[in-house]
Amino acid sequence: MKRCRGAFMILVVSLSLAVYIPMSCEAQEEQVKMTLEEVIPEETSIFEDASGSQYQESEPATALQDVGEEVKVPERTERQMDALRIDAVARVGNTYYKTFDEAFFALPSGGTMYVLKDCIAGHNVTTKSFTIYPEGQNVTVTASPSLEWEPGGIIAVPNDSDRNITGTWTLSGNEGYTLTIDGNRKCSSGILTSLCRTTINLKSGVRLRNGVANGIWNSLGTTNVYEDVSIYNNLHAGIASQGTINMYGGEIYGNGNNGVRGKTVNVAGGLVHHNGSAGVQTQTVDDNTAITVTGGSIYSNASDGVAAYAANGVCTASISGGKIYSNNAAGVRSSASFGTLEISGNANIFHNATGIFNMSAATMSGGIVHSNITEKNGGGIYNSGTLILSGGEIFSNSGTAGGGIYNAGILTLNGTAITNNSARAGSAVYQNGTMNVSGAAWIEENNDVYLPEAGNVITVTGPLTSEKKVALITPSVYTLGRTCVRVGHNEEKGSAVYQKFNLNPKAFYLLRPGDYQSGGANTADTDIVISRAYMIHYEGNYDDDRIRVPKDEKKYWYEATKISGEIPHFGSIGFKGWGRKAEDKEAVYQPGDTVSAAYNEEMTFYALWKTEIKVIYVDNNADSGTAKSEYVTLKECDENNGYEIRKNKNYTEFSRKGYSFAGWADNERDAGTGTVKFPENKKNIVIFDELCQIADEQQKDTVNRPGIPEVKMYSVWNGIPEIKANSVQEFYEGTEVTREMLLSNMKAFDEEDGDITGNIRIICIKYAGRKHTDGAKQEGEIAFWKEDMPADEKLDTWFLQMDKNDSPVTHLITYAVTDSAGTENVLEWPVKVRYNEFPVIEAADRYFTLEEARAGNITEAEIVERALESGRIKVSDQEDDILYPGSILKKVKLVNFKPEEFLEFNKPGYVVLTCSVQDNMGPGGAGKETLIQFTVYILKDGEMVKPEGAKYVRFINRENYEKNADRETKNLSEEEKENLNRNGGLHVDSMWYQNPEYKALLLDLWEEERTADKVWDFSREDVRKVKEYINIHGIGNSREENALSGFLRQFGSFERRMQYVGEGQSYKKNG
Repeated sequence: MKRCRGAFMILVVSLSLAVYIPMSCEAQEEQVKMTLEEVIPEETSIFEDASGSQYQESEPATALQDVGEEVKVPERTERQMDALRIDAVARVGNTYYKTFDEAFFALPSGGTMYVLKDCIAGHNVTTKSFTIYPEGQNVTVTASPSLEWEPGGIIAVPNDSDRNITGTWTLSGNEGYTLTIDGNRKCSSGILTSLCRTTINLKSGVRLRNGVANGIWNSLGTTNVYEDVSIYNNLHAGIASQGTINMYGGEIYGNGNNGVRGKTVNVAGGLVHHNGSAGVQTQTVDDNTAITVTGGSIYSNASDGVAAYAANGVCTASISGGKIYSNNAAGVRSSASFGTLEISGNANIFHNATGIFNMSAATMSGGIVHSNITEKNGGGIYNSGTLILSGGEIFSNSGTAGGGIYNAGILTLNGTAITNNSARAGSAVYQNGTMNVSGAAWIEENNDVYLPEAGNVITVTGPLTSEKKVALITPSVYTLGRTCVRVGHNEEKGSAVYQKFNLNPKAFYLLRPGDYQSGGANTADTDIVISRAYMIHYEGNYDDDRIRVPKDEKKYWYEATKISGEIPHFGSIGFKGWGRKAEDKEAVYQPGDTVSAAYNEEMTFYALWKTEIKVIYVDNNADSGTAKSEYVTLKECDENNGYEIRKNKNYTEFSRKGYSFAGWADNERDAGTGTVKFPENKKNIVIFDELCQIADEQQKDTVNRPGIPEVKMYSVWNGIPEIKANSVQEFYEGTEVTREMLLSNMKAFDEEDGDITGNIRIICIKYAGRKHTDGAKQEGEIAFWKEDMPADEKLDTWFLQMDKNDSPVTHLITYAVTDSAGTENVLEWPVKVRYNEFPVIEAADRYFTLEEARAGNITEAEIVERALESGRIKVSDQEDDILYPGSILKKVKLVNFKPEEFLEFNKPGYVVLTCSVQDNMGPGGAGKETLIQFTVYILKDGEMVKPEGAKYVRFINRENYEKNADRETKNLSEEEKENLNRNGGLHVDSMWYQNPEYKALLLDLWEEERTADKVWDFSREDVRKVKEYINIHGIGNSREENALSGFLRQFGSFERRMQYVGEGQSYKKNG
């Protein structure tokens, strides 16, 4: 092979990257067969030629035409390559460079440059596209300290370049290693500067810092920032552009002015914080700017979080996501007066000095603005443009005026929730402009809308669809008639929506619709104005707990109102109407009446009651009497515990033949049927309420009722019930006459009730005089029963207390009967009691042999029953023989008969026996008793005894004797004699009156003043005791030797009470 002088190069072309390999002439002699991979190994070295010159891309080269051609490489070339790798700071392909600037200069357009270690960079001017990566470690490229104030940064486009030139600059980390570009406070504009339409991509691992101005100045191009990119500590903006800035991630912070400033800014992710001015801002020198935030966080910047500006006032701003918080001024500021601002989606704006400052046409359909605090106005939003709120939330913001919103522009609310904000004035909204509400507009009730001037109102521009109150309104001055809300759609009036608004409470003020008010208020029908309520009080006007009046009501300023339609209640007392004074007599208003709108004052209405009633007493077919009436007042009834219904007696004095006055009925129907409500025989007290009830019932069908209620009391007439007796009843002395026996003779009938015999009562018995008690005749007595004679009570028939001469005695019994109407009739009817004769007994002496006595044949049956059968004993009773034939025979008995006495006889002798008979006319059937003594003789066989005849003794005292002693009997009829014979004296024709000898005998005895040694007076109880004594001791001394002496000792202190029952009769004892 031909030897060559000088150097040559082999050009290997691969993937559009040219690598130049210089070779010496000597290398040509040792050719080596190499593939493309062998020529360009993975680690390619750069070297200098013999003259020490580095080959550049523009130097001539010979291309290797065929891959696989053999090339000889001298051994020293490899050693030189190793040495150069150690000193290189960057490489472009497999060419290594000792300086950043040389490598960047060598970088072809569209090429890739690897920075191998920290290095210094000068001012590199280019229009080409490129990519820069770190390699093998984290590297920092620092602007050279020797740089003066250059118009561009480390990498810049020439100032005189065509502005339409495009290119793409990509800086990125590599395999986890970072690429840091440090401006070292050198160069103006930006560390990276482009005046053309350059696209700058900052990818993961890139750091831009310490620029003397901006981190990036990309005038007309697009800057894209991705995750894990940091731009910080630049003296002006992190990124500045009059083109487009897209931030998908990364972090821009600590810059002296804005974090990001561009004509069009899109923030979808990343962090922008702690910058010296606004975090993200559009250019103030450009027209038609735009800013969009869909994600990321913008926080803790020295002024605004997001600021929208434009030279021509047209900036389109949209915040639909991300967080904007803790910025020292506004979270979002839209200062482009002809621009728009849209808050939507998940935008979260909080903890800023003001959430949103708007001078543009803004809308909020979503997102939240909360917890922003400022000492100025507008904690959540300050609006001096137009603001439409249709969604999202504004809450927990605070400001001096307008905690939620300070409105100095046009505010339209139709859906955003405004809650829990606070301010000195207008916790929800400080309304200093135009405020329109419609749709679902709603402000929490404890958040108010403040109206600073009289002209500041809320205008309703459409239907309000929320069920909640729209707003609580606080006017600066509470003045009657001041408009707070105006309805401005579909010719609606204030009354259609006024209940959707509340007035912040102060004294008595409230909101009312203008169309409710009269002309005197000078308010519009479409307005809702400040009004006030005047209380309407209702007074019962009488001291009574039963009174129920309507609850207090309200009358509003210049509004007519109706008095409550509720009728006051006072039991049954009628209501007359309402008076304006307690003492009014006539009503001024009735329930439901209208009170004039001109009355703007507190009013009290006093209930007027119908406290007077006229009571009219009606005769109802009376034959005589006087109809009367009187007025009854509630006060009188209260004082007297009611009104006493008048009695007919001593008042009207109505009477009707054949009828009794039963009482009063309170309706004609009852009066006609005889139904009594207020009986004449009772005290009838009614309360005033009851009178009112009666009046109301009586007049319920009356069209024109009298002013004073009237009560008519109708006379009720009752046919007098009739009592009749079948006959005059007669009973014998001693008979037990019961109440039923006395009633059995009576009948009662009533015209209305029919047979009412069962209602007859005995209320009185007037006993005749002459009843014998304690030896003297008593005056007549009266037995009275208030209701009825008790069932166990009996008629006193004077047993053993009637003088035969007084018989029959007549007692008067008062019978009473009451009908169902309470009418009573009485009948006094006699009952007679006749003297009961003592029974008569005759007994002959009896004779028995000694053998019969000792054999026990002398028994009571033998002595009594055989004697009755044989006629040896004869008994009769005048009354019993008629009433109870034969019954007297069963009443005969021996008194203290001792049959054993006859068994003891051993020689002839006798025993005196006493035989008794008692009739049925007495208590328990034990009536008057007659005793007779006879002798039972005990004889030897064959012995005869002639008995003496019977002797009859009549006892009489001087008092009774003298009753008929001087009667002249010749001219007396038999009836007259019979009457005299009953007076207790002897018969008027008695021989003791008619025979002078007999008469003288008696008179002589009395004149000698002979008296008995002992006188006894026996009562029935005494007789019982005497009988008991005789049963024990026997008659006389027949059983005991001293029996009579003992009798005198026991009964000697008793006074005498003896009765003579007639001449020629046996001695009778009483009891």
